[in-house]
Amino acid sequence: MWQTIIQRFIVKMVYGMRSEMYRMAKIITLGATAVTALFLAACGSDSDSGTTAKDTEEVSVQAETFDDLPNCSKSREGDLAEVLDERKAYRCQNGAWEFDHDVLDTVKTEDDLPACIGKKEGLSLFVASEHAAYTCDGKRWSKAKKAVDMQEYETEEDLPNCSKNREGEQAYVNDVKKVFVCSDGVWEEGKASGSSSSAIPDADPESSASKVLEPEEGTLTDSRDGRTYKTVVIGTQTWMAENLNYSTLKSTCPLENSSYCDKYGRIYQYASVDGTLCPSGWHIPTLSEWQTMLDYVDMNNGYEGVGKSLKSSKGWYEAGTTVEKRIAVAAGKDPFGFSALPAGSCWEYSGTWSCYSDDEARFWISNGQAYKISFDNDQIELDPDVGRTQYDYARISVRCIKDGSAVVASSSSSSENASSVGPVSQYGQLQAGINSKGEGRIYGSCKNWSASGKEVQVRGLSLYWSINLGQTKSFWNKTVIDYMVKNLKIELIRAPMGVDENFGDGNYFSNTMTYQQYLDQVVQAAIDNDIYVIIDYHSHKANDNVTNAKLFFETMAQKWGSYDNVIFEIFNEPACLKNGSGDCSTSSYGGGFLPWSSIKTYANQIIPVIRQYSDNLIIVGTPKWDQQPNAAIGEEVTDSENNTAYAFHYYAGTHTVEEEGANAEEAMQAGLSVFVSEWGTVNAEGDGKVADANGSWQTWMDEYKLSSANWSVASLSEGASFFTTSGAWNYSQSGTWVKDNVLANNPSSYTKCAK
Repeated sequence: MWQTIIQRFIVKMVYGMRSEMYRMAKIITLGATAVTALFLAACGSDSDSGTTAKDTEEVSVQAETFDDLPNCSKSREGDLAEVLDERKAYRCQNGAWEFDHDVLDTVKTEDDLPACIGKKEGLSLFVASEHAAYTCDGKRWSKAKKAVDMQEYETEEDLPNCSKNREGEQAYVNDVKKVFVCSDGVWEEGKASGSSSSAIPDADPESSASKVLEPEEGTLTDSRDGRTYKTVVIGTQTWMAENLNYSTLKSTCPLENSSYCDKYGRIYQYASVDGTLCPSGWHIPTLSEWQTMLDYVDMNNGYEGVGKSLKSSKGWYEAGTTVEKRIAVAAGKDPFGFSALPAGSCWEYSGTWSCYSDDEARFWISNGQAYKISFDNDQIELDPDVGRTQYDYARISVRCIKDGSAVVASSSSSSENASSVGPVSQYGQLQAGINSKGEGRIYGSCKNWSASGKEVQVRGLSLYWSINLGQTKSFWNKTVIDYMVKNLKIELIRAPMGVDENFGDGNYFSNTMTYQQYLDQVVQAAIDNDIYVIIDYHSHKANDNVTNAKLFFETMAQKWGSYDNVIFEIFNEPACLKNGSGDCSTSSYGGGFLPWSSIKTYANQIIPVIRQYSDNLIIVGTPKWDQQPNAAIGEEVTDSENNTAYAFHYYAGTHTVEEEGANAEEAMQAGLSVFVSEWGTVNAEGDGKVADANGSWQTWMDEYKLSSANWSVASLSEGASFFTTSGAWNYSQSGTWVKDNVLANNPSSYTKCAK
């Protein structure tokens, strides 16, 4: 996905706080064999705005075009010349000007890189402090890991002796992915004089450097009361940069203190949040509009959290303290000019309103939810205390967004934009259907794979639970998905998003932006590779919080529901009546499993939310950890698109084809489509050896054309882990078995169909 360095002249804009002058710098840097000279001309007196000429080779000649170069005479032998219109450097050799290297503009540090957006895509810049080139790719700056024209070695121990005749020689060490330079008898890292645009991107989205453009500010005057507000452009949207302060019946000043309205704006009950609350031409932002803005900030900020990037740089205090005790760490960076202030909130209890101090900022979403930023948290999160069932008991702030502000779609629009032809191009959207025997099966929307044609079976893998963030960082990324498509031939990837449990790194609802970004990487990678992806609401007790589930699937369906690649799994392994885990046979857990009637009630509330935006396949959980799809016979869920499958899970070391498999057979024979969204080669605890019964299970799945995802893509010390703990691509016993006996049966090529 890395692009060739664009050969063009770039004018470097050095950003200062509200500076009215731009500094112009023309930089000649980074050759295949040397780093050339830096010529800097700056308006103003700040000498630190650019790089120095230290360690660079001086350019002797500058010319507008190649034809303007002087004669390459003997006296110029070895001289370096820059041709401005080509952004190339040439060296005088043997009477002729020979191409030497492309010219890159230079910035001093990573913090000086401009925002990696829009026309910056594909641009490469040299970062002097890192002695390396960075390329703007996929909305983030990524450091080139490997320099050109150098010898490769597997480990540092393999490097040859750094003798005098190797002085200045560069070498690339594969296991640490670093460049070393022979200097004064010692191999030193990180001083490459050339770099490649084909570097491997860092899998961790938090690791790339980025810099935000100066906010584009404006004003808005409300014709109703003449009040003027600051506005700011964030990405493709225009937002109010202040809280709304328009008086309505169900609103008040923060802390019920009239002097606070001018500083914080008013706070409103949801009953007043309608189409008339905002000034003309403006409206309450929808969930998608909020998500677009938050995605933009998350991809383009250089700070620790999205919340910190939205907070005002002044005015944040520790709860209950005075101005004099303001905590500096609570303040924001505010590079986008959103300037969120902690207006606090008021809550109604038994007819009495109680207001709370300035330690939090809450903002209404048009659907009755709210986003919250706290003084002690650098993130922004969906507020669990404000929901559709209790929204009229709270008064919080309002930010309006200008009508017509774009909701940015993903970078690809269909499987036609995928990098290769895969199963999605061949089968189309997966659809539930019935075969000629009256048995439930999965089909495709493409002509030869519809309900009257061939049945579809796709095989793939499930990632590990997202709430183990160590595994998520390692495997929930495009690099891994690309590898598994190419080397394992997966047709399907499952993304199990943890929403209500916590392994120490929070979950989707407590750390929304982090987990949303990892999920988006997986979904986009699946689209790019033309494979299917299951967005899995990985909860054993999803029915305990229907509000959160609705919010999650409203977000996912709006963002990804138009892609044939996407499948929605709305309830992973419904378990016990209480707490969602434990020994379901004991009275402390309700004395049994969650019945189908409760699962159906939950599903009938979630499916319509998805159907507002997508007609894609939905997988519905079934009782006893997804082992009883037959419980739905005669009691099917309500789906306006009739595109629902019922989940079946098994672990070969614990379950049998004759018992648990019979439940799925009964469901299919009754006309229900079944999808094996999770299965394991080991026991139900996810551990142990690869069971002998795996062969029988695979024969059974092939007989019924059951699509499936094996648990799990991870590097853990448990039997079900696809990789060993010694690192990725070292297959475990389970991973080897699945690779050789399941994924090897997937097609090696696909044919794009006509729909």
